[in-house]
Amino acid sequence: GIPHLAAQRERYLLAALKAYKEGKRTHAALREIAAHMSEADAVNLSAYYAGLPAVQAEAAEAKLVSPYEQGKALAAGCAKCHGEDGNGKIPGTPSLAGQQPQYLVIAIQEYLKKERKAAPMHGLLPALSKLDMERLALYFASQAPAPRGAPPFGAPAAGEPLSAVCGGCHGAGGVSTDTAT
Repeated sequence: GIPHLAAQRERYLLAALKAYKEGKRTHAALREIAAHMSEADAVNLSAYYAGLPAVQAEAAEAKLVSPYEQGKALAAGCAKCHGEDGNGKIPGTPSLAGQQPQYLVIAIQEYLKKERKAAPMHGLLPALSKLDMERLALYFASQAPAPRGAPPFGAPAAGEPLSAVCGGCHGAGGVSTDTAT
């Protein structure tokens, strides 16, 4: 969560320092530093950082580990029921592809805490860290949901007016704009 300052434009750096000094940016330590800095000091500090060489792309890329790829590796344990891409094929098993990532993290936490009573999931979910939950959710949320037709039972046209009650949270057509739903 800390940005590189090397090779940033001096005007940007000056504007950022000014914003901290005026309370328009909220980082407490930077506010304090900027509050005690003269205009000349701010110009000199900005010039210093602006004159430094930029981060080398090769070095930065070597350190990066893709959360998506880590999520994909974690998802291998879910593939038997939910499919490799999160599109479940087993009747009664939900598809995870395209779901809201925040919702998926909440659901995983509920299974791990045994707040959801689906016994098969309790034994199948390892003790995931918060980051692992987020990586897994990112992977499944990034997958394209498989198109599905209407089931051979029920009357979808009769169900549509009934969906109005659900639409407040789950959105029109069952696609929520609330990341937690």
